[in-house]
Amino acid sequence: NHEYEEPFKSTGEVFPDVEYGRWSVTEIEYLTEKGVIYGYPNGEFQPTGKLTRAEFAALIYRFVPEEWKNKPAKDTFGDIEGNWAYNEILAICGSGLMQGYEDSSFRPQNLITRAEVMTVMNKILGRKPHEQYVKSLHFNPFNDLREEKWYYVTVLEATITHNYYLNKA
Repeated sequence: NHEYEEPFKSTGEVFPDVEYGRWSVTEIEYLTEKGVIYGYPNGEFQPTGKLTRAEFAALIYRFVPEEWKNKPAKDTFGDIEGNWAYNEILAICGSGLMQGYEDSSFRPQNLITRAEVMTVMNKILGRKPHEQYVKSLHFNPFNDLREEKWYYVTVLEATITHNYYLNKA
């Protein structure tokens, strides 16, 4: 939203486990005010906790515009029935932002990987790097990123500062 907003002031009082001096308190409280994050039923945010695929799907669902939520996928996963984020998972998968695994599972309780998060963020930003071109650059500043991994180009696109343009392809 590009409308003017008053500068946001954090208080350190939204979640009992997110103190005012925490490096991310402003972002946590801002996203809470905007309805993107809720925290857990016990009132905590758990800022050092790990994020599951279901939690990330719900977070992204609350973040993206309505037009991204209009084509929910059919439940072909077999492992999300009864999950608290069932509708959000189907909507985010229907939008193409997330997907299941080759064995037709979604694995909602699995921790989401950094590569999976980068894949979603690239899609939200409309960034679809040309795989052959990126690999032809032979530029990889990471000692643990291998070219044969499915996420090789995704990680480079998300982490390397560069100019790019969006086209219909």
